[in-house]
Amino acid sequence: MEYSFPLTRIYDPMPIFQLRRLIRNTNPSVLVCFDRHSWLYCLVARILAGSSAPIIARSMETRGLITWRAEIQLRLAKWLGWSQDRMVALSLQLKNRLVNHWGFQDKKIELIPIGIDLERFSSEAIIQNHAMRERLGIPLNSRVMIQIGNLSENKNPEYSIELTRGLREKEKLDVYLVLVGGGSIKRWDELHSLARRAGIFDRVIFAGVQDD
Repeated sequence: MEYSFPLTRIYDPMPIFQLRRLIRNTNPSVLVCFDRHSWLYCLVARILAGSSAPIIARSMETRGLITWRAEIQLRLAKWLGWSQDRMVALSLQLKNRLVNHWGFQDKKIELIPIGIDLERFSSEAIIQNHAMRERLGIPLNSRVMIQIGNLSENKNPEYSIELTRGLREKEKLDVYLVLVGGGSIKRWDELHSLARRAGIFDRVIFAGVQDD
């Protein structure tokens, strides 16, 4: 039996108490969490519910990086008794860091690298790719980097812009950057200004929110 429980990004104690009641009432055999916030809720709620159901948590950072927020959560996880649980790491770099830096057991971390959809290399996909390049004004022979996600600071689109500048200046690569996602007017202005200062404004495409 599967339950889906919406959780806010704010550390509100109420979801913990609701989860505690849910765990007590359903007596689950395992708890599966899919973001870096929900598994911390599950850890606390499990203790309050007096349950021993193991938790399987998806890795918090897909790029092998662990932010200061994630570090606090990892310290809490160790303190709250993470040893019986498992984590899914989406990159080998992240798994190695969890094992070597944080001391998590290798056997408790399942490596499931982000996969590649082979259908995207089909003839139909190539035609769609060409049409998309034409719509965005990107030549067929140019390389393209894409960052998908909102333009908030924690997504760090600034890094992608600086990376594009470096690839252009140091590696002499014919590369474009496509930023897909929305953000506040202030963030748009900040990123536009950064791209102009970096001298690559014509190479950074702000595609906004896309539904396809």
